[in-house]
Parts: sequence; structure tokens; C-alpha cells
Amino acid sequence: MNSLQAEMVILDTLVPEKHTYRKLKALIDFHKIVKTVVLPEKESLAGAIGFRLDRLIMCLILQFMEDLSDREMERFIAENNADKWFCDFSITEKTPYYSVFSKVHKKLGCKQISNIFKEV
Repeated sequence: MNSLQAEMVILDTLVPEKHTYRKLKALIDFHKIVKTVVLPEKESLAGAIGFRLDRLIMCLILQFMEDLSDREMERFIAENNADKWFCDFSITEKTPYYSVFSKVHKKLGCKQISNIFKEV
């Protein structure tokens, strides 16, 4: 017989104190980076994609660091607690599908993505 158990878990406690993502997050001012991104109003990411820009930028950074395709990134962030923590997702929150990452790349464009990485 299967029994269901409930346990309260805080995502922050699942990411080791010396994890690389903790060090990176402490060094990067994501609010500053988000302020540098300029999109025409019709190119807004929030309404069309449904995720905050700062989260998507964090995803872009991890995708680059881990050398992942859009499909690999979808699975990586869905299955990895440290990634969820870094990108400000909760344990149970839905994470972006692969198509979100390709839309972000297209809407931001090479120049803005380059500027984001210069800031990092």
C-alpha cells in the first residue's frame, strides 16, 4: 500500500552554500542588467511569454554557462533544484518550455544578449 507523506522543504536549503550558482548570484546585479534591456513596447516579453525578464536573463546565463540547447535547458531547469533556485523558481512552479528560450533569443537579439553578457 502506498502512503502519501507531506514534508515542508525550503528550496534554499537544497542548494549547498559553496555552490557555484550561489557565488555567481552574489556577484551579479540582475536588476541593473534588466534595466539595460530595451524592447519596443510591442516586443514585450512578459505578456507574450509569461515569465519575468530577470528570470529569463538568469536562464540565458545558465544556458550559456552549461552549454545547453533550448530543449536541454527546458529539461535542465525543470529537473535541477539549484537551477530553479538561481532563476527564482519555486520547487513546484512551472518552468519555461524550450520554445520560450528561442523566443527570448529572437526578441532580445544578438546585440542586447551581447550587452547582457558584458555586464555579467
